[in-house]
Amino acid sequence: MKHSRDILILGAPLLLGFVIYFSCRTRDLLYYRFIPFRELLFVDAFHETANRKCVELLGMSAMGDVVVFSLPAALYAFSLTYYFKKRYYLTFAPSGRIARLQILVSWSLSVAVFPELLQMVGILPGRFDPVDFGTASLAIFIAMIL
Repeated sequence: MKHSRDILILGAPLLLGFVIYFSCRTRDLLYYRFIPFRELLFVDAFHETANRKCVELLGMSAMGDVVVFSLPAALYAFSLTYYFKKRYYLTFAPSGRIARLQILVSWSLSVAVFPELLQMVGILPGRFDPVDFGTASLAIFIAMIL
């Protein structure tokens, strides 16, 4: 991954997902407690302003829920898949088309489905959501064809 295009394709979704997650979710999530020096960096005030704007922009709509709850995970799945594809898959994958396709499908299913299944059985916090699975699957597909 030496090309700046690859770095942009990998990094931009991660940054966008973090901004959405940070701005549009509440402060009672676990990740928020690990931000050091919140008071010195005015993170609380920034988060409150960003959260208010996010709610105004997206409202309490179904599309807003997809953006706030499903899109950050899908963007993460996209970046993870793109990295895997560029760093390992193109170098170490078997030469046959069927074997390569099996690896891609297995990877995609594990990234998109596994966390949702763990939520469904109560191991991970959250709830099983087919929209999360669908957005992650679409993001993984796009990462595979780029």
